[in-house]
Amino acid sequence: MARETDGRERNVFGYLTHEFETFEQRPLGDVDSLVLACLSYFQLPPEAEAARTEEGMDLRDLFRAEWLEGMTGGLWDPAGLSRLMACVAASPRMRGIRLSCYAEDLDAAREKQFSACTLRLPGGDAYVSFRGTDNTLVGWREDFNMAFTPEIPAQKYAAEYLRQVSGALPFRPLLVGGHSKGGNLAVYAAVFCGQDVQNRILAVYNNDGPGFYSSLLSL
Repeated sequence: MARETDGRERNVFGYLTHEFETFEQRPLGDVDSLVLACLSYFQLPPEAEAARTEEGMDLRDLFRAEWLEGMTGGLWDPAGLSRLMACVAASPRMRGIRLSCYAEDLDAAREKQFSACTLRLPGGDAYVSFRGTDNTLVGWREDFNMAFTPEIPAQKYAAEYLRQVSGALPFRPLLVGGHSKGGNLAVYAAVFCGQDVQNRILAVYNNDGPGFYSSLLSL
């Protein structure tokens, strides 16, 4: 893994380990967005009931040894995700963020793999984070469908999720983002969520997401 001359890792782990400014001191940037986008990959256990509500739960309360295996098992990089949660829980910059409105829908019949959460930042903004492709067969089939289908179920669900979050958190400015397929969902949702919701969106972050079917771009 590449490292800078001072020994810091040149990745999100190095950033979280050495970045101590709060969001009040320095606004959210691109690396912060990538961190928040990756937080949507965690598979929350049923016991994390508060994370499914509008109020949400502090990210530090999710960092529990008895939950980590279930939250990361079967994903692409369980060890990396566990380390990410540890770095986030210890980070002065990420402290106070609340994970809320967690949603997950895996539908083999409709070939839909969708999950999202909303990170409530201490300063008042809400970052709507869409999960990218997981390692399920449904997730991969949905990715293949994106190559020849103008719209996929997860995209439509993403727009609806963004509208629901906007209604649930009516006074919070919105940031929208995701990684991989989640970046594509973020852009789609921001375009098709409706003018009232769009008026509250401060920025959209597409972290290495795929493009769109050509016919969709003409809508």
